[in-house]
Amino acid sequence: MQKNDYQKLYDFLTEYSELFEEVKVREEEKFKALHSRDPKRMDAAFNAHMDSEEKIKDFESKRTALHKELGLGEKTLKEVIETLDGEDKTNLTNLYEKLLNSINLTKEFNNRSLEFAQMNIDIVNEITGIFTKSTSYNASGTQTNQTTRPSILNKKA
Repeated sequence: MQKNDYQKLYDFLTEYSELFEEVKVREEEKFKALHSRDPKRMDAAFNAHMDSEEKIKDFESKRTALHKELGLGEKTLKEVIETLDGEDKTNLTNLYEKLLNSINLTKEFNNRSLEFAQMNIDIVNEITGIFTKSTSYNASGTQTNQTTRPSILNKKA
């Protein structure tokens, strides 16, 4: 890889790494916002998450274009690093590890957020199930589950 091409790749990956550092912080905030149950905080965190998603998509497009421009094809960053020597290899390896760490922590916070949200959904479903389902028996003695509405809604006006 020519020095100029290496520098383009290195500069881009530095920006990409900084993006994922920012995304990691936003995912952590999203996780904390969910735990706070503060609607405004959660809304701000989800908006930041959507913004991050857009930035990642944009960077992925740029990464694909840069790979094409540099003639790297479908090579992974790890495969590109293996072709380098000396300080270039060391610098790109360090950047790769930083990027990988940020991505892994981002995934971890996202998974925890999803688990927490699912747990809350399950609790709400269980609670609403307690109040909306009743067991009754039909004329033949067979048990039936009926969904009931609050009594005011069952009455005709």
